[in-house]
Amino acid sequence: RPLRPLRPLRPLRYTMARHVLAIALVASLGHVVNADECVDLVDSLACSDQAAECGAYVTSCYASPFVDTYGPYKCCVPAFLEYNYVSAGMTLTNSDIADLKTCDLSAGCLADPKTCTGSDFVQFTGSDHLSPCSDEKATPQILTGPSCASGFLCDFEISLCNMTTWPQYCSPDTDCSIDLLQYQFCDKQSEFEPQVCQPGHACSRKSRWNATSVNKLCPDGKYCIMGTETPEDCGALVKCDEKAQNPIQYGCFVYMLIIDVILVSFMRYRGNHQTASQASVISKKGKQKFGGPSDDHAVALLGAEGGGSGSLNSDIDYAPIASDSSTYHLVRGFTRARGRIFSLDFKFDKLGLILPNGNAILQSVSARVKPGCVTAIMGPSGAGKTTLLNTLMGKVDPSFKQTGELRINDKLCNIKDFRSVIGFVPQEDIMMRELTVRDNIEYSARTRLPPSWTDAEISQHVDAVLDALSLAHVQHTRIGDEKTRGVSGGQRKRVNIGIEVAACPVALYLDEPTSGLDSTAALEVTDALKNIAHATGITVAMVIHQPRYEIWAALDEVLFLAPGGRTVFLGNLKEVEPYFQAKMDMIPSERDNPADFYMDRIAESADRCVEVWKTNVNEDGEERGSMAARALEQRRSSEAERRSATDRMTIGTGVNTKLQAMTTAGRNVNADDLEEVLRDAGVFGDVKTQAKLLVESYDKSQTGYLSKDELQLLLAQVEKDERGAPFWKQCAMAHNRSLKQQLNKPIALLLELGTVSFAGCLMGFAAKNPYTGILVAPYTLISPANQVTLVPMSAMFVGMAVGLSAAPTGVSSFGAELVVYWREASVGHNTLAYFIGKSFSNFYRILVGAVHFCGFYLVLAETILTPGQLYSIVLVTFFAVYGMACVISMMLPTETANLIAVVLALLIPVFGGFVRNVGMGVKMATYSWWANEAFFTYSIKPYEHIYMIDKTAHVWSYTLDQTTKDLCCVVLIGMIYRIIAYIAMISFNKEKQS
Repeated sequence: RPLRPLRPLRPLRYTMARHVLAIALVASLGHVVNADECVDLVDSLACSDQAAECGAYVTSCYASPFVDTYGPYKCCVPAFLEYNYVSAGMTLTNSDIADLKTCDLSAGCLADPKTCTGSDFVQFTGSDHLSPCSDEKATPQILTGPSCASGFLCDFEISLCNMTTWPQYCSPDTDCSIDLLQYQFCDKQSEFEPQVCQPGHACSRKSRWNATSVNKLCPDGKYCIMGTETPEDCGALVKCDEKAQNPIQYGCFVYMLIIDVILVSFMRYRGNHQTASQASVISKKGKQKFGGPSDDHAVALLGAEGGGSGSLNSDIDYAPIASDSSTYHLVRGFTRARGRIFSLDFKFDKLGLILPNGNAILQSVSARVKPGCVTAIMGPSGAGKTTLLNTLMGKVDPSFKQTGELRINDKLCNIKDFRSVIGFVPQEDIMMRELTVRDNIEYSARTRLPPSWTDAEISQHVDAVLDALSLAHVQHTRIGDEKTRGVSGGQRKRVNIGIEVAACPVALYLDEPTSGLDSTAALEVTDALKNIAHATGITVAMVIHQPRYEIWAALDEVLFLAPGGRTVFLGNLKEVEPYFQAKMDMIPSERDNPADFYMDRIAESADRCVEVWKTNVNEDGEERGSMAARALEQRRSSEAERRSATDRMTIGTGVNTKLQAMTTAGRNVNADDLEEVLRDAGVFGDVKTQAKLLVESYDKSQTGYLSKDELQLLLAQVEKDERGAPFWKQCAMAHNRSLKQQLNKPIALLLELGTVSFAGCLMGFAAKNPYTGILVAPYTLISPANQVTLVPMSAMFVGMAVGLSAAPTGVSSFGAELVVYWREASVGHNTLAYFIGKSFSNFYRILVGAVHFCGFYLVLAETILTPGQLYSIVLVTFFAVYGMACVISMMLPTETANLIAVVLALLIPVFGGFVRNVGMGVKMATYSWWANEAFFTYSIKPYEHIYMIDKTAHVWSYTLDQTTKDLCCVVLIGMIYRIIAYIAMISFNKEKQS
């Protein structure tokens, strides 16, 4: 009967060769007389390397008591067959055993061995000759052929010549049955019953041709799991004592300690460096980098060399600027950053806003916000000041109905088309509180200034902004919040303004920049804004509430609104008192603050004030019958004479042609020529200084004028009109800023790593090597009860622990700074660059967190998972949980998102990886399913030679041997989560991003 291989140990070609050899030996049996001839025969069949071993075994077979009875030939047959049988790693199946029981050796075969056929190669022995069972009522039966599979212990002599020595099976007695039902192996029920090689032991065969196995303790420096035949080396950073069942793996723990030491050292270094930098600044006693006054009092523009009046606002006297002042360098930055658009003049006509319920919160507001001056929007509570500002900036809810029109530079435009050159300072101090003053301002500058600027130029411009806003002495101080000490409230307001000023906008809108400040700080903010507007010619409009007298006096233009969003007055500050005195007989006393006085009168007589205003203007709001209106009309007439109506705020083709003509004629363009061009183009502010700075910026040859090539560089910048850093640079800056945030929050980082480590400890203490499956055939009869749930349950707990540790951090990663994102997106930051940079910066936390979890888990757990296997699973699970938390943080408030993320982190591993009656479609859509499958494969794969692991896998619908696919699927799901998060980020709250 042909022999059936159960598990080939060698390649197919080699195994088939063994079969051929066995057949050849049987066919040659009639010519073999003694052991020497056996050796010769093996040698002739190209097996000389094993001939001596074969001969020695045949010789031992001759010593068998059966030889005396049946002669030497009867033993020679099974000797050769057993040799090839064992060498080929074959075993008899249950069907073979049934055939053996029907075997009938003829008398002729016994008398003359030469007449024996291939089916007569064993001496059959009945069950009554087998070794008795421990339970006398049990009947022993042959379990398998004359072999012992790898991973099993057969500590009795097995001989093919004696069937009574073959492995046997006895039905279990009561004690054994109890043990088996409790997932434990019981004691041997027969002398010849095989056992699974227990953990801490290695059970090896005596030789390849003798299946009798030897039980040895696992040697020091090696470990032996259940079913070990050859002990495994422990390797580096692994502790293995004698009888080691599972190695204690210190690798991840050591790496964790190294990372922690490096991290703590680096954070201390950064802290000391920041402290030293701040101390260096403080030691200068608040002196500004470019000279000039300190932060002790309000600063006015310095009188020195050059200067001149602006183009449009002839009623505003522009003071000259000192070349060593911060304002001078600030003007340099604004001048260099401008492209086509040098100024923006805003006119809005009959602007209205109606809520979905029909209530109007703005009613036909017509006004103008001019460049080169500070326009204040004032009024009592409920007047719609902030609403007007948000409407102008396009930040209103899409469900609101907006009426009227907005003209920019006399053209009907959408303000969103200019968002890269318009700055908006919200009422709240929206900034990265974990970063320093300089970090916040410099980030805005680097992401929004023209890409042609060098790092040195950007740094110099940031220095100028810090000096102009009196922030230089606190530039290395963190902003802080309600819980963490940082800069003062006034300084925070100035940082809020500086973030926009650093971008060199052409227009700047501010929502109550002085609210919450003391009178001195409010005056400093107002003076700083006035200095910037007058020097650079940008448009500045701000909502202001209850200004002190000095602040009131510093304003250029005023727009008064009455409750309900109705216009009461618009004009120059000098025209306010004459208008209210002449039209409404409202005269403040000497002790009254004019701003408070007029707002009180407007609140008391809102309807009257609105009606008086309406009677003094036409429907277009352009002709007034008052002294203030006539003065305004006179100014507008002078403007029309000085500038053309088209392209009045831009440097266009005409200017290009004019400058080119100058160059062609051989005339070098100096500061005076450029000043004339800027004035013709309608540039505001200190035009003379701006022209001088433009020449300085592009005069590479230091000749004092612009040559043809240098002029072309200037015109290229003007016509190109590029703003903002390139995509890859914005990604890098968002990444680096996020890293700074994380390093500046050591307590939060410590708590996160502590939580992850604690989770690893808990899972490590609870993790015992639990797997007990169904033994491979034919040893299935001696299997204990199958613990099919323990490995998937361990995987579920690991997933839950990782989810609980990672979910809150994943939520706060984006959710805690969404308002900062909205602000930055509204001024043209690339949203995808921000998202990619931020996501990449979180990956370092994931890497470190996974090391901490695995470090404690592997030290405390009884597991056969290698550090690489566990770390890969934990790492990708962290990655997926972070992605899931990001999705939630984009859709829900942070407080709610934290709770929902934690709940989902608990439920997904349960229903996505452990509960079996959930649909496969749902399971495979979750990260935990794939992570659990990889964990399952890694955990039971080493037992495949003793357990039917495919049967256990089938219970859970797992597919074995696809761990690479499993891990990739978890990463893919994490990526899908992030794509959804990005879509949600740019889709929700669109009005706040515009």
